[in-house]
Amino acid sequence: MPNWEDWTFHIAQATRSSSLQIFPCLRQLELKDCPKLRALPEQLKHATKMQRLRIQGVHALKKIENLHELSGSLRINGSRSLASISDLYQIKELYVADCTALQFVNNLNALKWLYLEDETMDCIPMWLSRLTENGEQAGEDGLELELHCSTDMLDRCLMGRQDWTIMERFTSVAAYCKEDYMCYSRHPVSYHTSKSVSNSK
Repeated sequence: MPNWEDWTFHIAQATRSSSLQIFPCLRQLELKDCPKLRALPEQLKHATKMQRLRIQGVHALKKIENLHELSGSLRINGSRSLASISDLYQIKELYVADCTALQFVNNLNALKWLYLEDETMDCIPMWLSRLTENGEQAGEDGLELELHCSTDMLDRCLMGRQDWTIMERFTSVAAYCKEDYMCYSRHPVSYHTSKSVSNSK
């Protein structure tokens, strides 16, 4: 739907005051190739059974927020204007690929697994650092990270390098660039990489 810009609902006043449920059976939603869609409808937060939301190629979308009932996974790919993801209290998995404008991620209290892919990144984004600092994932299971990035960024993530203090806050990390990898686990402690010290900057 290349020309879809607004997703809105017109609900009569009498209906608003009733107990009508919106999206009562919706469990999975996929939005694909809607480059002009600017926002998700506010009523989507009432989809009490929604477990999975997938968004791909929705370039005008700037924020995803207040989906309090989304309980499984959020996958976002190629949403170039997306700046904010917040108040998704129940999601367990977050997949973010090629969302270069993303700056703010907050209140993902139940998050257990994060996938981040962006080969243009040259350092860990601030939102990722803040996510590990604020204690939201301080439970026993912690937060696992899978990272697909540039060679320069992988160098920064190695033990003892600039971004290692961020990496070691995760329960586990699997980081990859085209040629190399780094894997880390906190419990039990394990670290290995295909890069030698002489090959890293």
